[in-house]
Amino acid sequence: MWSIEGGAEHFHSGQSDAQQYANYFYLPHVSAHRSASSNKTNLKAGISFKPQPHSLLYFTFAQGFRDGGFNYGVGASKFNVPAGYTPDTLNNYELGWKTESFGGRLVWNSAAYYMAWKDYQVGVSIPVAPYGFSANIGDARITGLETTLQILPVDGLHLSLNGNYNDSRLRTNAFQNPSFVVIPGERLPEAPLFNGSAIARYERRIASRTAYAQGDVAYKGSMWNSLLVDQRTLQPAYSIVNLRFGLNGAAGAWQAEGYVTNVANKRAVVYVDTTGYAYYPGHSNPELAAPPRTIGLRLSYNWRK
Repeated sequence: MWSIEGGAEHFHSGQSDAQQYANYFYLPHVSAHRSASSNKTNLKAGISFKPQPHSLLYFTFAQGFRDGGFNYGVGASKFNVPAGYTPDTLNNYELGWKTESFGGRLVWNSAAYYMAWKDYQVGVSIPVAPYGFSANIGDARITGLETTLQILPVDGLHLSLNGNYNDSRLRTNAFQNPSFVVIPGERLPEAPLFNGSAIARYERRIASRTAYAQGDVAYKGSMWNSLLVDQRTLQPAYSIVNLRFGLNGAAGAWQAEGYVTNVANKRAVVYVDTTGYAYYPGHSNPELAAPPRTIGLRLSYNWRK
């Protein structure tokens, strides 16, 4: 059985700003007016085919955009702050499948995707006023593959595996600002090549109650914290394991749960701030780390039940 869908939506936005400012309090105030507007029509289309009752093949195309705007502190020193930035647009192509077998005990969903990103917007940080502004750096592209596998081998046991490969790279450098050096071909910031997770959960009925135990592990690959080649840091890959176990009362009125997060007590670096806004004594590149190992107990009661 074949199915075809399509749609379109149009956006229009406008921004305006008026300020009264002076370099010193005794000087006359100067008026500053800024405005920006954006128009974008997004299209979406898809086609799917069901060769069997429990399998689906599909292809979709979708567009999206982020609004443009204006910057403050235009022409600041040598940093050449642009007056504004235009919307960046994304064209996404996705080919995938969804399957279910063995009476729902095995579910496998996967997709391959390609995204063409035009006029990629980036927040730029500089050491003088206005300290931060937005600019269209150039074009980028994203190629990836994701898959999810859910298995119920025996009653009460749920297994889930998720994996994602994502190759995100800058294609062109249209900004050409000597104070913000980027290189086409480099990976986009905060975009690891590999992500993955696994969950195992077992539930068992005990009289009118439900007991459960769960373990999960999440893996995040190494990634750059910035697109700026002379200041960026490669954040190392990490994995975090969590455990939880509990008991639900009759009809779910109450719940008791014990948990251990970050079982190995790893110092996982979530983000390295090289913008200069954050200050951590003794750290030239301040690091934001995941919470340490935490052991706790949760008790809850729902009076409505």
